[in-house]
Amino acid sequence: MDNNEFKKEKENLQSIIEKYREIMQYYNLRLEAIPRIYMNNPTMMNNSIEMYTEKIRLMEKSINKPYFARLDFARDGETKVETLYIGKVGVMDEENNNITIDWRAPVSSMYYDSNIGRASYEAPEGTCTGELLLKRQYEIENRELISFQDVDTVSNDDLLKPYLSASADNRLKNIVSTIQQEQNSIIRESISKNIIIQGVAGSGKTTVALHRIAYLVYNNRDTIKPNQYLVIGPNKFFVNYISGVLPDLDVENVKQLTYEELCSEFLNEDIELIDEDKKLIMSISDEKILNYEKFKVSMKFKQALDKFIKEMDNNIIPDKNIEIKGYEVITNNTIKDIYFSIETSNIYNTIKNKLDRTNLILSKYIDDKYDEIMENVKKQYQKNINIVSKEINKNELEKLNFVEKEIKTGCKTSLKKYFKTLI
Repeated sequence: MDNNEFKKEKENLQSIIEKYREIMQYYNLRLEAIPRIYMNNPTMMNNSIEMYTEKIRLMEKSINKPYFARLDFARDGETKVETLYIGKVGVMDEENNNITIDWRAPVSSMYYDSNIGRASYEAPEGTCTGELLLKRQYEIENRELISFQDVDTVSNDDLLKPYLSASADNRLKNIVSTIQQEQNSIIRESISKNIIIQGVAGSGKTTVALHRIAYLVYNNRDTIKPNQYLVIGPNKFFVNYISGVLPDLDVENVKQLTYEELCSEFLNEDIELIDEDKKLIMSISDEKILNYEKFKVSMKFKQALDKFIKEMDNNIIPDKNIEIKGYEVITNNTIKDIYFSIETSNIYNTIKNKLDRTNLILSKYIDDKYDEIMENVKKQYQKNINIVSKEINKNELEKLNFVEKEIKTGCKTSLKKYFKTLI
């Protein structure tokens, strides 16, 4: 480590800490002025107080270690090299100049994903490309620079050494500086994509999931409020653990429930929950309960479930035709033929997926067989008007016109109602 460079970095750190102090002082002055500025607008006053109070809280929490990494990046088409300090939270001065960059910001992804040289990142305005000239990691404790080292590649085991000897709690808090490329790709995946994280115990599944929540909260803060997220845990110990970690990742007000609490809150019926300790004692001391618990994990129980699902699959389509305004449009035999013709695969391996597929195929079938189906409907219409009065004939004609319009759209509305009762 070059002594001159180390000295320069120490000066940079103290300069940034001083900027933190100046900004916090500015925020405190704003807080004092808010009641006077918004005295006639209580809502605006409360919102402003909350905003500046939160800014100060985050800065007070991060000032001892304002950043953990630095990127020097030269954008294509620009001569100026940007020096970006990455930390747990992003801080701007009163003129909107970046002091530190939040680890969840798009540009920060280069620290986790890019090598020195040609690099790019995805920003809201599009892909930004350029040259990554420097990638540096810092060890800072209590506002003092301990060490730093430059990184040439995406992954470097040496970077992990200072953290592997730390306690589990500290490792969790410090992972923002040691996130690996594979973890980063999970954390930054689109909010619209469902993700399953698999791994053995202790492999970091929970840690990555928590950082993904932090990333989603940060990048969707204009459209989704933190209290609209929900973490479901297996027990209260896990939920309490989450509640202690998320605030350290700048995430507040995310709801956390056990599965039992979720059921109790969202099911529209009273549920009597048995305390876990009591349940364990009952399982050990009560032979009936013990036998029941054993049965739940036995092959017999699996076979019973398999049989139940098979019977449900065989009988899910009722002996009921699809009718519109009393006119038969599709027979239940046609629906069954389509349903049972769908081969079970990774996509259609559940009853719901097979029903959804049947719905789509039926709609296309109705389009293809439009003339044939309408001819059958008109025969039913002729039969109806031959046996009813003139006044009712007018009503039958209105029904016929409605049915014809529905068939022209592939009976999408009627099919939706039909299948909704089955799922």
